[in-house]
Amino acid sequence: MTNTKMNSRLDLKRTIKQLEIEQVLEWTLLKGEFHAACESLKPSSLIKETFKDLASSPDFKDNLLGTTVGLAAGGLTKALITGGTHNPLKKILGSLLQIGITTLVAKNPETIKWMAGNIFTFFSRKREAKAGKSHERFV
Repeated sequence: MTNTKMNSRLDLKRTIKQLEIEQVLEWTLLKGEFHAACESLKPSSLIKETFKDLASSPDFKDNLLGTTVGLAAGGLTKALITGGTHNPLKKILGSLLQIGITTLVAKNPETIKWMAGNIFTFFSRKREAKAGKSHERFV
């Protein structure tokens, strides 16, 4: 054999060996990606990711707060209307008011925040005025 053919054969063998090594590496990477994809498709992983996305969403936090306040306001309204009554008409009225107020508060959280802020300001000013008057008595 000539020198050129031997070099070509050696180059071919080196190239084949290099390609075999690359194939093993790529196969290992592919298996790793496959396992990661399988892991991410497990129901527990999907639920976990969903909760992470929801928790990081500012809209979700606002909606959750509005819904919570709405449920509390609706429950309080029902408790105030029905009390300890056994009257079925009052119980129905209490349930209807609970649903209505819960929906109203949950759908209008900004208005409720604004109203709560005004009420808080009103009572805090009233308290400050009383504190000022009682302070004047002692001076």
